[in-house]
Amino acid sequence: MRRFSFIVIALILIPLLLLVLAWYEALAQNFFQVHFYSGWTLFSVLVLLSIYNIRKKFSFLPLTKVVFWRHTHIALGLIVIILYITHAGVKLPDSNLLRLVFIIFNLIILMGFIGFYLSKIIPQRLVRFEQLYLLENLPKAREMVQNNLELKLLQLIKDSQSKTISHFYQQWLRDYCLSFKNPFYHFFNTRIPYNQVRDKFEALHPYINTKEQKALEELILIVFNKTDLDNQYYNLLLLKYWPFLHIALAYVLIAITLLHATIVHAYIGGLFT
Repeated sequence: MRRFSFIVIALILIPLLLLVLAWYEALAQNFFQVHFYSGWTLFSVLVLLSIYNIRKKFSFLPLTKVVFWRHTHIALGLIVIILYITHAGVKLPDSNLLRLVFIIFNLIILMGFIGFYLSKIIPQRLVRFEQLYLLENLPKAREMVQNNLELKLLQLIKDSQSKTISHFYQQWLRDYCLSFKNPFYHFFNTRIPYNQVRDKFEALHPYINTKEQKALEELILIVFNKTDLDNQYYNLLLLKYWPFLHIALAYVLIAITLLHATIVHAYIGGLFT
């Protein structure tokens, strides 16, 4: 169904784009006229793209499914690249204002591609976990794992009277469990945090007996569980907050584009001259 809606949107928008480009070609003899229409067409599409964020805030309204708006947003995002090139070309402009527009526009496009990639790859990362949490529930889940770990660890220390394990808890493990760790590694979904945990535990083996080593094997599974929560937390955080930069840049671009249009119309003497 999603693929079908995307195809339908593409079949509608692509002919419209070709029609607009053909219209620009017909106007090509008049520099100001073609840039007037191409500029306002580009601006209109930018405004349409910004509406997607408003639609997400009112997802409860019966304004077609959000997936339809998302596919429309993607299709218009690709089309706006062509419209921008048609209007302004690909070279860095001479004026400072247009350079700013050029930089912000390219940042928005880059953030759009990054966001599309994240929306595909992060859900695939998360499905491997046996239990998934909402972002706001993860701090509570981390606290529960920490409490469970501390109970078992304190019992182990009490039974074994091991100063090595007590020192290990005070020097590293307690701090590791108090908060979410290793954002960089989890953003890139590497196994490094898990390997670091295992290395820390294995470094204790020469200083503890066999019974204590077996007890630590149970504890390391709990710490791995906490590391899973770290991974979920930072991936969900990335998925939730990257659009804020994308949206903020879009609003800045719309404002600067309006300023650019005002200057151009003041220079040429009116809206339609």
